[in-house]
Amino acid sequence: MPNSSVATVAGANVQLPALEWSALTLLDGAPVDHATAVQACADLGPGWRVPTLTELLSLVRYDRSGPAIDTDLFPETQSGAYWTSQPLAAMSDRDVWIVDFFSGSTGNYRKEGNFAFVRAVRTVSPAEGESQ
Repeated sequence: MPNSSVATVAGANVQLPALEWSALTLLDGAPVDHATAVQACADLGPGWRVPTLTELLSLVRYDRSGPAIDTDLFPETQSGAYWTSQPLAAMSDRDVWIVDFFSGSTGNYRKEGNFAFVRAVRTVSPAEGESQ
């Protein structure tokens, strides 16, 4: 599911890279630890990864809850926490941001000992994003 946008830089339109999302929650919708989430994304093939906080928040629909996402585009989304790749603090690699798709809120989980859901994303060139 690619999406792209156009930005204006110094008066010229610039096509930004598109993001392609896994439509379904990975690992049959089971909550997993962070390391398993990272591996599940990588197993999809080149370029697939755990999204950043900003990327994952771009999917939140605040006019919906339980789950707070467009379920026509992302069916079977769990109403719970989804991992991001973004550390909570620049000095700590133990905690990462999560997005809770019950309400669209954010928080943090320790990578080890916590379980959350995972959705994969990859960056595609604008041409790839437009042709799919």
